[in-house]
Amino acid sequence: MPARLRLDLPPNPRMTSICVRGARVSAAAAGTLALTALPARLLEAEGVAGTVTSHVTMEPGTAAGLLLLAFALAVATQEEAPPRLRHAARVAAAAATFLGALALAHHATGLAPGFDRPPPSHGASGDLPALDTALATVLAGLAQQAVLGRRYCTILAGQALSLAVMLIGLLRLYTLAGQMPEPAELHGLSDMAVNTALALVLTGAGTFLARPGGGLTAVVTSDSTTALLGRWMLVSTLVVPPALAWVGGAGRRHGLYDMRTGVALHVIGDMLVFTVISFCAVAIAGRAEAGRMRAERAERAMGNYARLQALMDHTPAAIFMKDLEGRYLAVNSLFEWVMGVTREGVVGLTNHDLLPPEVADRLRLNECEVVEAGRAVQFDDVIPHADGPHHYLTILFPLADESGRVHTVCGIATDVTDRVHTRREHEQLQRRFRELLESAPDAMVIVDGDGRITLVNAQAETVFGYRREELLGAPVEMLVPEGFRDRHRGHRRAYAAHPQVRPMGAGHELRGRGKDGREFPIEISLSPLQTEDGVLVSAAVRDVTERKLAEEELLRVYEQQRHVALTLQRSLMALPPEVPGMGTASRYLPSTQGAGVGGDWFDLIPLGGGRVGVLIGDVMGRGLEAAAVMGHLRSAAHALAKTGMAPRHLMRALDELVADLPEQLVTCYYLVADPVRGEATACSAGHPPVLLVTPDLSVSALPAPVSVPLGVGGVPHRQASFPVREGSTFVFYTDGLVESPGSDIESRIETMITELGAAFTAAAKLEEVADHVLTRMIPEPEGHEDDVTLLLARFPEMPATSVSTTYLHPEPTTVAAGRRFLSTTLSRWRCRQAEETARLLLSELLTNAVCHAKGPLTLSLHRTARELTVEVTDRSPELPRLRIADATDEDGRGLLLIDALADSWGTTRADEGKTVWFTMRLASPT
Repeated sequence: MPARLRLDLPPNPRMTSICVRGARVSAAAAGTLALTALPARLLEAEGVAGTVTSHVTMEPGTAAGLLLLAFALAVATQEEAPPRLRHAARVAAAAATFLGALALAHHATGLAPGFDRPPPSHGASGDLPALDTALATVLAGLAQQAVLGRRYCTILAGQALSLAVMLIGLLRLYTLAGQMPEPAELHGLSDMAVNTALALVLTGAGTFLARPGGGLTAVVTSDSTTALLGRWMLVSTLVVPPALAWVGGAGRRHGLYDMRTGVALHVIGDMLVFTVISFCAVAIAGRAEAGRMRAERAERAMGNYARLQALMDHTPAAIFMKDLEGRYLAVNSLFEWVMGVTREGVVGLTNHDLLPPEVADRLRLNECEVVEAGRAVQFDDVIPHADGPHHYLTILFPLADESGRVHTVCGIATDVTDRVHTRREHEQLQRRFRELLESAPDAMVIVDGDGRITLVNAQAETVFGYRREELLGAPVEMLVPEGFRDRHRGHRRAYAAHPQVRPMGAGHELRGRGKDGREFPIEISLSPLQTEDGVLVSAAVRDVTERKLAEEELLRVYEQQRHVALTLQRSLMALPPEVPGMGTASRYLPSTQGAGVGGDWFDLIPLGGGRVGVLIGDVMGRGLEAAAVMGHLRSAAHALAKTGMAPRHLMRALDELVADLPEQLVTCYYLVADPVRGEATACSAGHPPVLLVTPDLSVSALPAPVSVPLGVGGVPHRQASFPVREGSTFVFYTDGLVESPGSDIESRIETMITELGAAFTAAAKLEEVADHVLTRMIPEPEGHEDDVTLLLARFPEMPATSVSTTYLHPEPTTVAAGRRFLSTTLSRWRCRQAEETARLLLSELLTNAVCHAKGPLTLSLHRTARELTVEVTDRSPELPRLRIADATDEDGRGLLLIDALADSWGTTRADEGKTVWFTMRLASPT
């Protein structure tokens, strides 16, 4: 329903319901009048109108139209009527409109009988229909069509047409009630039956009331003073004139006055009645306006009070209002929570009802002061709570009337307990800060943004020689040497623009100036301090004069120790012996950091038969201790290697030796080069891989298995043998050459492989290659943190060797057979110059093998241009031991003879036994 599409009027549900019910009653009454008149007319009986004043009766066509209109009106009053029913109502209204249009056509042409007409006795033509009935029927049908719609304009038009229909019916009723004569020219145009007029009035009124929520009906049915006056005026307009007309007609009928007098009385009566009605309407409107104003004032007052109470409740302070006797009038929600009372329960109480007597007395005195002085009072007070005393900052102020008389005391109490505690903590922190400042071991100087000293401690007085009174308020530049003061001001301004913590020293060489003009080295730590007065700078100043002297002495001692350690390291390391047939080049750089030297070493050990052992190691750590451990291990490793011990056995022996040293770890790499067999055997204990440069200049790492460093213990060390081409070069190095901060060791090794390839291409000499690699890998020799060792060893050239071998049984005749084999072979080689000594020493080796070893025995002779090597191999793993025989012993002197007469001798372990050998240098090449 389009309720109030265009009118902004407050709805009145009661009036809306009354209008809808009235419309339905009107529809029922109009339909009943039509149904009552229809059978009477059909039976040619006299209708209801005939019993009143008129001889005009309702015709069947009129009755049918009214029935159709009543049906349409009944449907229009139903807001949720089904669509089909609303469509049927539209059809009924259209049919009624059509019947009325036919009557109007009959009035114009005389072709449409069936509507109300006067009887023949009136002298009128019975075929002429009543014009007002036909017109009212057409208007009623159009009004029904309009109110059945949902648009505002159609509803408004339908309500206007319904008023026209109602006025046509009322006009006929007013005429009949007053028995007024009709003008001759209107005779036959307004012959409407009484029941027809009444039915049309009901139909028009019902149509007007059918849609009370919109249009003109909303004007008189809304919940407003204007609508109330409109209802009074509308009822008066519709009821009073007919009533007065009837009274006037009755007076004329009884001969009380004539027509002229009756008209005058009618006018006077209308004036009086409408005057009374106007005054009544004005009185009603006045009462309504007064009530509205009272309601508005009450609502405004309630709204103001609600807003005031809401403002008080949302204020983060306890608010209260009291009368002059100290009784509470109003409080806010925070006051309720603080005091543990309700708003209704606290009204009428005083401070003595809520607080201890001493607190209530103090508050009452302040309230009396506010009333007497007429001004606000502020004070601090402590009020006990369940969780302890709370501090409140209270403001009391008076409220006065227009004459200035105080009638209410208001108070705002703010809980400042946290603020009081914070202030106390702040004061305590300040006290502690001053105590800490005084107890600081450094001179503390605090400077403001203008460079003025605001605070110093006792140590500052001692360091700079000024009294505290002389320092406070003075520029800080007075503590700076004169030549640096201008520069210091610039530094101070730059620091003030970007303050940050700067640690003590911070890499600057600073100096201070005392009161006596003495300048001394200092260290300063700067820290910004955020305070209420701005940013302050705290400077911790430390006199480092004694420390500088100690550092200089320590540096001198350190240089001495470094020189001693370096000398010891070089003497322990020594230069390796020259090995015939093997070219070498070595470099050693001690560390430039810390103690300088470390535990790097390398060694070359001739093993006989052209074999050479190469050993390189690195003791973790620096200084004298590392150098001493290095010398110890180098000697032990050299002695063990001379025994011909296999690389893995040598590593195991060194591991046991290092394990006895406290907290030592050593990386080591041992390689045995055998040019006769064209192979190398290597074992690594956590050492970087050895690189091999082949004659075709390809560089790669030797595939030696890597074990844990020496000193870990419990992990076996493995060795591996691999073929090596003549002319290849081994590259040994320590981790100091390939380790650097920020670089991966694998990538550094790849870089070294690249540099080796480039160096061997550009230079054939090992010394030049060593210089090239060292320069590329260590571009800054004065900045490396670990010692660096580099050794280049070219694989020994295979000597021009004559080899002869025979196999013997371990029996006494074997010694003679071995001597004959030696003599025959040397005679064939034309090498008779060492025959006698060689026969003697071979006899001792074979005698030991026959007596102490297991067979079979193998005798091998190797002759090169420079030496003769004799080897005896047996199946016993027990090594011969050199011992000193007593004067009465018959044996035990064989190894002594070998050690005394041979140029070198030794033993070599094998997987199945051992080999004992000795070499004799030939006097001249053969």
